[in-house]
Amino acid sequence: MKAIKVTASNEVSIIDVDLNDWRELSNQIDGFIENVRTPEIDHWFKISGVEDVTMICDEEGRLKELPYNRLASMFYGEMYHGQPILGDVIFACYKYDYLISMDRAEKVVEDMLNCFRFLRRATA
Repeated sequence: MKAIKVTASNEVSIIDVDLNDWRELSNQIDGFIENVRTPEIDHWFKISGVEDVTMICDEEGRLKELPYNRLASMFYGEMYHGQPILGDVIFACYKYDYLISMDRAEKVVEDMLNCFRFLRRATA
């Protein structure tokens, strides 16, 4: 299933991952899974034509002293409460309590690269 990964080094890529396998998701972000939904995520992704998006991050990022993730922190609303997101994140769609493939992932990545100039496409 398609999802979007954004690393703490500002690299964005489309990944093919089994979104219903928590071990595989945990390996992608190298940690324990936490789902985050915010108005900022909803707003930005709706503009890009995708609804019902969650951000998957490492719930122990601060304890592990992971590097700062600029985009994830913006979407988390750090500017309002001062709490950043640390480490890599994955953006995936959800329906009810299930994570599902992001059908428009290619367009979303292009929109991210155009909107957030600090991002760059990940190299294989």
